[in-house]
Amino acid sequence: MNPCFWLVLSSLLLHAIFPKQSIHAAVKVACVGDSITAGQGLGAMSYSSRLGSLLGSDYTVRNYGAGGYCLLKNGEFPYWTAQQYNDSLSWEPDIVLILLGTNDSMPHNWKHAEEFLPDLRDLIDSYQALQSQPRIILDTPTPVYDGALPPFDQSVVKNEIAPTIRSLAAELELEFLEFHDRLLNEGQYFPDGIHPDGAGTALMASIASEVIGHFNADAPTALIFTVSSSRMGIEWPIHSPGYVLQECESLSQDAADWKIVRFTAPKHKGSVIRAEPRKRGTGRFFRLWRP
Repeated sequence: MNPCFWLVLSSLLLHAIFPKQSIHAAVKVACVGDSITAGQGLGAMSYSSRLGSLLGSDYTVRNYGAGGYCLLKNGEFPYWTAQQYNDSLSWEPDIVLILLGTNDSMPHNWKHAEEFLPDLRDLIDSYQALQSQPRIILDTPTPVYDGALPPFDQSVVKNEIAPTIRSLAAELELEFLEFHDRLLNEGQYFPDGIHPDGAGTALMASIASEVIGHFNADAPTALIFTVSSSRMGIEWPIHSPGYVLQECESLSQDAADWKIVRFTAPKHKGSVIRAEPRKRGTGRFFRLWRP
């Protein structure tokens, strides 16, 4: 069971001593992918933007998502031909997150299934050949949820694409992000069955930040305080970036339909991560939760 703890707005005040943040040169993080990465229409709520907020000023995160593109070189729109691919190489990143495969699952692309593994190897090689010698992190695709229009194929994503990515990461001793399995039950945050909304990108950013920042699995101690008559603040240490803030009207997790606080992108404040949700009445409850 995921570690979590309860935060009660009306009565709970927890204090913590936060460690000072170390100072070092900004690390360049390139988010490579399709429209799930691009986050069309989300602006500052794209997963890469939220990731940059969680990681703070020690990191520079850029979005190289290209809507409609796939990994397969013989697919309909190969990422290899996208301007975003060339731009990501030119930037000489220090960390590369590769999130491709959803568009590959479509039949007209997956007819080249036997080419997926060698093409993924080639993509990794193209980044490893950079002078910056970046840290490569492979991502399993987010699930194709109920309601997604054909020809996206969850069976291909789950049974073929995601296992191939995990297997290659293990073989090459690369890190990987488990977006697929950890988000299997979070379809409500992907309204069209494919693309995350602002709450879905919060989940994705928290998962990515814990791998990049070497997440501490211990539940963080939080400080709760009043910002204004309509807003409250919650801060937790930067060594626990993989948590997201959720709210509900009941303390019972089993009976509650937990909702991520929307339109509240956590901000990195040097020694702490801070979120400022609106107060919604004295009966509102909050928790920090690891997706």
